[in-house]
Amino acid sequence: MQLGPFDLIFLGCVSVSAIYLAVDTAMKQSDSTASLALKLPAFIRTPKWNYLPLILMLCAGGLLFARAMGWIGSGYLTGGLTTNLQPVYDQKFENETVIVDGKNFIRCTLTNVTLHHDGDNFKITSATFYGVRSIETSDARVANVLYLLKGVNLIQNLNIEEMPKAR
Repeated sequence: MQLGPFDLIFLGCVSVSAIYLAVDTAMKQSDSTASLALKLPAFIRTPKWNYLPLILMLCAGGLLFARAMGWIGSGYLTGGLTTNLQPVYDQKFENETVIVDGKNFIRCTLTNVTLHHDGDNFKITSATFYGVRSIETSDARVANVLYLLKGVNLIQNLNIEEMPKAR
């Protein structure tokens, strides 16, 4: 199972709340740790910190509610760009042109492939790439974005091939 960013934030909020409550309880109930608590900086010993678990649990609950309502996760942030894609599971592509438009490649292996992208939605999840990579497109907008990313060194070792639009 792969955890998304909102799952990780939720787990972080719950974990920090639990750890804070455990440490706080231990420090209040034990004489040996009470002296340790006095050595903490003054801003940490203020009563405002007692609200930390409540705030974190409210954030975690808010994340769960927002996800259940479909407001976050599963395409919400991308405006549904990755919904209704044809899943392609555990396929191996080698020395060929792979059309990515309208597909979601999941755990695929791509070796010396050319990705063909004409601007439609697609997603690549947990794929492994080997060898030379190139992208061909007949969409000028896609080509411009690729040239921009290559120009500012966000992508390297990528061949970009512009093709005439099909009529």
